[in-house]
Amino acid sequence: MPLEAKSRVVLEGVENEPEFCKTVMQWRQDGLNHDDKNRDRGVEDTRYAAGYQWPLDDFKWRRDNNIPAMTFNIAFTLLKQRLNARARKRVGPKVAPFSPGEKYTGIAQIREGLIRNIEMNSDIASIDAIVSQNQLIAGIGHYELSIDYANADVFETDISISTDYNPWNIIWDNQSREPTGKDARWVIREQTMSRADFKKKFPKAKAIDIGENPAQDTSYPITMRAGPLGSLGDWISEDEIRIALVWYMQTRKKNIALLTNGDVVEIGDTSPEEFVMPDGAGGFHTVVMNPQTETYMVRESEARYAVGILTNGVEYLAEPYELEIDRVPISRVPGWQIQAGDRVERFGMISFAKDAMSFYNYVKSDRIERIVYRNRAQYEAQEDALSREQEAAYKNAHKLRGGVLKYRGPKPEQVQPPVVDQAAILETQAAQQSIFELFDSKPNVSEGTTPSSGLALEQQMNIADTGGIIYDDLMRAAKKEMYRVINQLIPISYDTPRIVKIVGEDNKMKDTILNDPDNPESADITIGKYSVDVSTGPSLETQRVQAIDFYQTMFNANPELMGLVAPELIELLNIPGTDKLVKALRERTGMADEEMTPEQMQQAQQQQQMQQQMQQMEMRMAELELAKREAEVQSKLASAEQSMATAESERAQSQERISKIAANEATASIKMAETEQRINLLASQIEKVYAEIAKINSSPQTAS
Repeated sequence: MPLEAKSRVVLEGVENEPEFCKTVMQWRQDGLNHDDKNRDRGVEDTRYAAGYQWPLDDFKWRRDNNIPAMTFNIAFTLLKQRLNARARKRVGPKVAPFSPGEKYTGIAQIREGLIRNIEMNSDIASIDAIVSQNQLIAGIGHYELSIDYANADVFETDISISTDYNPWNIIWDNQSREPTGKDARWVIREQTMSRADFKKKFPKAKAIDIGENPAQDTSYPITMRAGPLGSLGDWISEDEIRIALVWYMQTRKKNIALLTNGDVVEIGDTSPEEFVMPDGAGGFHTVVMNPQTETYMVRESEARYAVGILTNGVEYLAEPYELEIDRVPISRVPGWQIQAGDRVERFGMISFAKDAMSFYNYVKSDRIERIVYRNRAQYEAQEDALSREQEAAYKNAHKLRGGVLKYRGPKPEQVQPPVVDQAAILETQAAQQSIFELFDSKPNVSEGTTPSSGLALEQQMNIADTGGIIYDDLMRAAKKEMYRVINQLIPISYDTPRIVKIVGEDNKMKDTILNDPDNPESADITIGKYSVDVSTGPSLETQRVQAIDFYQTMFNANPELMGLVAPELIELLNIPGTDKLVKALRERTGMADEEMTPEQMQQAQQQQQMQQQMQQMEMRMAELELAKREAEVQSKLASAEQSMATAESERAQSQERISKIAANEATASIKMAETEQRINLLASQIEKVYAEIAKINSSPQTAS
């Protein structure tokens, strides 16, 4: 890190290089001793994930005796599923100002975009993949921040993110308990170099002159040459030399003051009455005075800062330098941690599944032995019944295609080969199920179903993403710490007038002017205090799929909208060779703002706003017209319903009158029948009377 000019290093408690190097040796050995079980477990888990899943003695015995020792590395598939699940998610920075005001909000957005640009330049996708792999397999991974020159021919510096493929190159403070290492007093990142490479890179280093046996070099104290805290033999050997970048935290006193704009700044030895800070607009800010006590808001504070020293165990290999950050610039990404007494036990996803995977390999190998390597024809014969030639022929009988098997004495009897043990099949299935349960793994896509769209496929794949939530939370915490430290490094690295690129949430880049007091469009990136958090959501690829599905649904409902957003849809489809088509469509629709001047862009934006307002007014008028028509229809419907109700009432009254008439007619018919019956009765009675009269008239007495 080329920060020698900005360094202000005071090595408290360290009087000379040998004393400090002896301290580093002690730190390193303390860290290794404290974390030895976790490191041994992590190395074993890493070998397991790489396919070394058999005990060496057992594996050798099986191979020597021609017994299958097969490795079915299910862990590889399940870990790949976890890594793919993370790749579908996007974790990014979220910066917000502590102080109110549009100026600080704008600077917060610039800082956020600058952090995204740092990630893009550092190839954060590849770094995330390595860190995730180390965390899930070895139980620990790391993010490391550094500052270096932007190019070989400039003095401007940039921040970069990196990681180490070998997580065991990082040795942590044995008293650090915070998962990300925020509370660490020191951390060591080491590597080994051949003597030839070391001499080429550090030609003036004293370690070159140390012999093959450092323990006999009397120019160094006996406590450094060999002792319980380690020895030079751990650093310098016949072929290699170990070098280490040591980060450790120190504190110093500083005077801070509250300004009239709400910022808290360091004022150094300047008196609060004389301290002023320009506001960039021709004015300035001063230190706030407490009106009750009539004293300035100034106090002494203890500030932490990180010091970096490169050493080989006996000397400094570069000048020490410091960074104005409140923690070491390496962020730890641990696996699952359990506090077991005074120790922290750390596990990756492989740790608890190793026994199930070993058992699975044993059972599968046994089944293969029974099925593939069993004899197809076995025979039993009395001792000495067969000659050596005949015995060899019977042993290889399963290879014969015809031919004659000869024997002498009692006839050898053929024995059926053993059947495959069904219990072995069940145990194989049980072992496989145990592995899936230990990984908390589920199938990504339901069997027998076909997703209707890319979004549906994404939703189905997210079913399995909830497993391993502990590991995901720890990684987000480590990234949050990394973003927070980058935010502290921005005023250090980007403290000169320059033009930088910032990246938006849509991954589009734009140029931004920084720290130029003569340019009104410039922003002073060094002022203000900001909080940093992480934002999580779908990856850009997932967002692209969602956007395509949204546009397709919208176009199906309203095809007229196709002409407005066709360029965006074509870009989302990511079809090669469509740049000219997209540009032509944007020029045709008046949206080609890439080559516009700022005035033209502003005019286009105003025109677009007016068009949006007109569209909103037209939509409002259409809504009012539709509401009016709906009201008319409702009125006509109500009138029709009322007329229908009246008609129904009149119909009911008519039915009632008809019913009364029918009843009267029935009554009249009955009365007429009764009258007719009476008339008939009277007629019969009259006929009887006439008959009596006629009878009387015809008698003799009447005649005489």
